[in-house]
Amino acid sequence: MLGALLSCASFEPGTAANAGFLERLHSKANGELRVSVVALSDDETRAFFDVSLSDDGIQPVYFEVENRSKQPFWMLFSGLDPNYYSPSETA
Repeated sequence: MLGALLSCASFEPGTAANAGFLERLHSKANGELRVSVVALSDDETRAFFDVSLSDDGIQPVYFEVENRSKQPFWMLFSGLDPNYYSPSETA
């Protein structure tokens, strides 16, 4: 019974708007497309997700993509890293 209750627990991650790691964003622009990225430290991961992902060998990375052009672009995260885990897989 306890297992069933725990499996129904909800999770609400922190909001990026107030996250301290945004101060360390590295950005690169190409025309009207800008990509920013930062790897979260273990302390930042614990504060944001309330869990240590490094225990499982997972390095969380925050991406921010700004497209000011009229042309759509696709971001395929699985093409960046063959060991990529989606947020739902990580959960």
